[in-house]
Amino acid sequence: EAHLQELQAAAAEREALREEMTGTNAAERQTMRSLIKNIEEASSAERSEIREELLAMQDETNVWGYLRANVLNLPPDSIRVIFSIMAEIEPEETRLLVEDGVHEEDATLRALAIEHMAELSDGKDTKTVELVARGMVDDIKSVRIATAKTLGTFGDRRVTGLLVESLESADSEEQ
Repeated sequence: EAHLQELQAAAAEREALREEMTGTNAAERQTMRSLIKNIEEASSAERSEIREELLAMQDETNVWGYLRANVLNLPPDSIRVIFSIMAEIEPEETRLLVEDGVHEEDATLRALAIEHMAELSDGKDTKTVELVARGMVDDIKSVRIATAKTLGTFGDRRVTGLLVESLESADSEEQ
């Protein structure tokens, strides 16, 4: 019986930590986990329904906190959708999270963060343009391509030279 009490105490500690990290209880986390687990394979209409459900839950549940704690563990296509939902709930906090993602060790996450910068910014502020432009010298081609696309959406003349250089690349994908 002492062993059972130890296990229960450890489970209670883990639950308290999860609540602290996400701002949600076990039932809320389970509901959100169920909603987003298949978001990558969902049709556009299904994604829209999931989005609406999560946004509606935000009034009573810390949806943003849960998504923040879990977004980077999702498949890339799911991350794109979740970043968009997060930006609707907390635009500035999501922007800061995505800016941090530009420095991620994982190249896929860096590219996703750079791509999402186009959705979060019109590219008018120098800080954002400079942050994204750093991706043009990344060692990973997918990050350079995501950067070029994002810079192109900004339409900022200051990056024309960088984009012209990418056109001169020997790699046709980067052009």
